[in-house]
Amino acid sequence: MVFDLVSYLLGKYDAFNQDTSQSSRFLIGITGPPAAGKSTISAWLSQALGERIAAPCTVVPMDGFHLDNEVLEERGLRHLKGVPATFDAQGFVALIKRIKLQRDEHIFFPLFDRSNECVVPDAACLRAGTRLVIVEGNYLLNEEEPWHQLRYHLDEIVYIDCDADLLHKRLIDRHMAGGMSASEAAQKVSCTDTPNAELIRRTKNLASKQIIIETA
Repeated sequence: MVFDLVSYLLGKYDAFNQDTSQSSRFLIGITGPPAAGKSTISAWLSQALGERIAAPCTVVPMDGFHLDNEVLEERGLRHLKGVPATFDAQGFVALIKRIKLQRDEHIFFPLFDRSNECVVPDAACLRAGTRLVIVEGNYLLNEEEPWHQLRYHLDEIVYIDCDADLLHKRLIDRHMAGGMSASEAAQKVSCTDTPNAELIRRTKNLASKQIIIETA
């Protein structure tokens, strides 16, 4: 099914390019619960699509808009890091609007350094002239302000999910790799990740296409 996704998206991209009045970029959103495989699939799609169109396809992740831990501490949200309120949603929406409309400009964007739990400003660049962009993040279909604006700037949105047991294992492994104990990881999954996944799943029917990953 994942391989069929390339053909599906190429068809949409070709149709978009047939409209000679289009001067914007073609944006593909990849969304779904944490640890569903969004980053892996986005990276794979970027390479596969780029090879097929013989042009760059850049991934822009939402994770670069995590609020700093110091800000989260001040707001009493550090223990909930990952929920919508712990992101600079306005900044992310503004970036996606700019990417969609300003095709002929270099646009720098931040990335998230998971090993140090911090954002790296201007860590990557979307080159001028790049027409195909993958936007990856949990809340691309969120219906709350200002997140709800995102889907109007995304030409296709693919929802990725996986088996609940597999998702739970991936989350535990991720948090323990980040330095948490087994009990801390389990609490994080229970208090933050599972409610997040439920919130995200409630919007999946807004996606253009849905893909379920059944194996690790």
